[in-house]
This record gives sequence, C-alpha cells and structure tokens, in this order.
Amino acid sequence: TFSAQATAFPSPTVQWFADAGAGFLPVAGATAPSFEVTPVKAQNGTRYKAVFTNSEGSAETAEAVLTVDWNDVYNIT
Repeated sequence: TFSAQATAFPSPTVQWFADAGAGFLPVAGATAPSFEVTPVKAQNGTRYKAVFTNSEGSAETAEAVLTVDWNDVYNIT
C-alpha cells in the first residue's frame, strides 16, 4: 500500500502516477490518498508518486520504488 497526505485550502485532489520505464503515467482509479499495488515480478523497479492539486497549484511527493523479489515478496523503499 502506498500512502501520502497533503493539507491545503482548498482541499486538494490526488492522482497517483507510475513509471515502469516510459515516463510517469496516471494510475487508473488511483485518486485516493492510499492505494494498494498487487506486486508481480514485471513491476520490479516501478516508481510511484502522488500529485496533489487544488486551485492554488500542485505538489508532488518524492518517488517510491517498488521492489519485487523472486519469491513475490515486496518491499517499498
């Protein structure tokens, strides 16, 4: 599960993005402060970030990298 939080006025919306090597693209349906990834080996090394936006502008989180080991156990670094 990835989670991020932003406090602002007016309240921001959030969109999660993933980069599997072709640049950051929106994750379909990932518009809540948290979202769950079901890891598979093909996602190893995928980078994720959240972008919060309101009428005043936007702010993005630092990137998190999904690491999937050969036993399909994952760690987020």
